[in-house]
Amino acid sequence: RNVAEGGLVSSVVPGGPADQVGIKPGDLITAINGAAYQDSAAFGPEGPISQVRGEPGSGVYLSVQSPGKPAREVLVIREVIDLDAFNRVTAQRIGDGTIGLITIPSFYVEAIDSHVRDAVTGLLATGSLKGLLIDVRTNAGGYVHLMRNTIAIFQDGGIIGSTSSRIDREEQRIPGGISIAALEHVPIAILISPETASAAEMFAAGMQVLGRARVVGMPSAGNTENLYSYPFPDGSRILLAEEAYRLPDGSMIEGHGVIPDSTIDAEWWRYPPEHDPQIIAAIQELRTP
Repeated sequence: RNVAEGGLVSSVVPGGPADQVGIKPGDLITAINGAAYQDSAAFGPEGPISQVRGEPGSGVYLSVQSPGKPAREVLVIREVIDLDAFNRVTAQRIGDGTIGLITIPSFYVEAIDSHVRDAVTGLLATGSLKGLLIDVRTNAGGYVHLMRNTIAIFQDGGIIGSTSSRIDREEQRIPGGISIAALEHVPIAILISPETASAAEMFAAGMQVLGRARVVGMPSAGNTENLYSYPFPDGSRILLAEEAYRLPDGSMIEGHGVIPDSTIDAEWWRYPPEHDPQIIAAIQELRTP
């Protein structure tokens, strides 16, 4: 993530090249091969990422600043990275250990609903929960049916609205009978941001209108139209927005986004979970009757 001081590391692939040299989420990349990260003339139109990419086995020097520590230079040996590693669901306990935090990076991943179920089940295997946070702040959307199946983990049935085109309308029904019983009385808060889009917005809005979750953060992208792709003979494609999502009351979130129950404007990506202002506010929401 680009910030004023450089490139802020959002996530690291376990066992990957960055992990091997001790780079952690929250670290700041200030230079690449000696060129300042913010020196646009040094990197060309593709930006700093063009210098990080390269042939497997080759190296790149990064100047790294960890919070509260002196800057250091590390040599990172490039490897082929499985991009799916960045879309993995993660789960952890935070605070006093009774609050769970599930991060869902995307709904474009096949069987993402199963991954979420496994993550929640793993948390519950280590003890009961007094609250659950679901982080979709960097989730740009994906498959609507997988989004519905994910809601069904936490909510037993219901209707979260409809999608409609000029000629058709489909109710967005949540499947029943597959929710996790141990979560029935566990309060839930969902974290959203302006990067939360499409099916991820439908997820947050759906859980909100069903009364199953409180929403915390900043208004989402307001981009819930369903796109369809049409090819041309020359190999190009056109994407057309053909369906719109409406809440059960007929209102739309297109153009203005999901509005949080608790709006917290913060550069949350700069903080570890225990100091994240939005997570702290979300935990407070969980404890509010």
